[in-house]
This record gives sequence, C-alpha cells and structure tokens, in this order.
Amino acid sequence: MNRQVDPPKDTRRHWLIRWGRELLLIVVFIAVVGTAIDYYRLTQRDNKRLPPAVMEFLTTQLNTPKIQPGQPYLIYTWATWCGVCNLTSRAVSNIAEDYPVITIALRSGNQQTVNQFIEQNNYGFNAIADNDGSLSQAMDVGATPTFFIVNTDGTIRYFSVGVNTEPALRLKLSLLSQASDASSP
Repeated sequence: MNRQVDPPKDTRRHWLIRWGRELLLIVVFIAVVGTAIDYYRLTQRDNKRLPPAVMEFLTTQLNTPKIQPGQPYLIYTWATWCGVCNLTSRAVSNIAEDYPVITIALRSGNQQTVNQFIEQNNYGFNAIADNDGSLSQAMDVGATPTFFIVNTDGTIRYFSVGVNTEPALRLKLSLLSQASDASSP
C-alpha cells in the first residue's frame, strides 16, 4: 500500500522561500537588462532633442497646464489597435493625475474616434490623433507603445519602446523632477 506523505511544513516553507528568491532575482535581472536596452536605444538616437516644431505643436495642441519650466513630462505614443498599449495606457492614465502627459494616438483614426476610444476606456488623458503617422515619424517613433520623458527644453531624458510599468515610469519622472529641482536656483 503506497501512501503519499505530505512533506513537513518546514520543507514547504523552505521551498517557497527559495522559489521566491529565484523569482525576485529573475525580476531584478529583467529590470536591469530592460534599463540597459532602453539606455542603449537612447544613445543610438540621432536626435537627442525633439525638433522645435514638434515641441511647439505638442505643447500647444493639448491642454497641458501642469508643464512647468525645467520639469520633465511624459510623451506617450500609442494606438487603439495595439494590444500592449491596452496594458500600458492604464498606467499612463494614472500617471497623468500627477505629472504632465502628452499622448499621441498613432494611426488610430480621426480625433473624434480617438476621443471616443479614450472615453470608452475611462483614460485620464487627452490625445493628439496622428492618423497619417507624420508626427510620430518626425519623432522617430517606429513602434507602439513608445515612451519619452522630456525636459521642457525638448531634451529627451528617457526613451523606451514596449511594455513599461507605472512604478518604473513614476520613478524616472520623480528622479528627473528632483534633479531639475536641485539644479534650479
């Protein structure tokens, strides 16, 4: 007669702790590699600044009263048809409550269609409809979602393509805000 005996609780606890550590190491490794890739992409960009015409267009097209001189803000390029964007847009919506955010809806229809999509999903941001992709092209956006953290002088301080988490974006905005505060007179 074979009876299976449950392992002692100490063994289970040890197993959970070991797997928890392994999982934590994997998450940290992925975060470090992802940050390194994002940094590499930023260094490979030909233009580390947004073109002045793009800056003027972006800051005048949307109501962005939170943008303060010297403070960073988030530019988020997304699309209604982008599956990953459905995950990241909620994070951006939450960030928009505390930081200035400009969003660009790439090839997602006219302004009315984009506004309806935003309203249906209860996102807390507005968007510029870039139906022909010309604005995104001027910014060298090749995929969605794309995230830029930009100073008000147009310097791109952070650039990332793909999945990004709310805590990671908030941390970068916070660190750049603190750096701006420390350098201002």
